[in-house]
Amino acid sequence: MLFLFKCWDPSRIPIFQSSWFVDSIMTQLIFHIIRTNKIPFFQSRANWPHLITTFTIIALGAWLQYSPLAHC
Repeated sequence: MLFLFKCWDPSRIPIFQSSWFVDSIMTQLIFHIIRTNKIPFFQSRANWPHLITTFTIIALGAWLQYSPLAHC
């Protein structure tokens, strides 16, 4: 992320922090992959509440970067 967003400049630290936040939220998808020996999302799915919660949190975390709360 440092090279992609050129965050070596101290004025771009918030961009680095935001991208790190979104990246860490998206790692929740790893839990869907390691929970089964089958092909995730195709041969084996988690129950619907778990899937809905995971994708809601990912969407909320990505939206939060552009929301009015991002400047607080």
